[in-house]
Amino acid sequence: MGIITRRSEGGNDWAEKEFGDRFITKFKEDGSAEIWLMQGDERIHYSMDTLDLTPKLVSASIDGISTINVEVNFPLKLQKILRII
Repeated sequence: MGIITRRSEGGNDWAEKEFGDRFITKFKEDGSAEIWLMQGDERIHYSMDTLDLTPKLVSASIDGISTINVEVNFPLKLQKILRII
């Protein structure tokens, strides 16, 4: 079975296609499959044991003289940021 993953942005549902077409190749006897997908990771994971769930900085950009935008792969509370700076 093939899957296509995409990223939405604003009103554009297909702002970006992530990776090429991917295929699920491991199925249970009843024909079902359980998979996990991670942003930025092309692999299809068939077990949560193979996932890297450590917090990561995904991207950062300087968008102005006093503005830095940061994307992380985990929830980040403002109180924690204020303690860091």
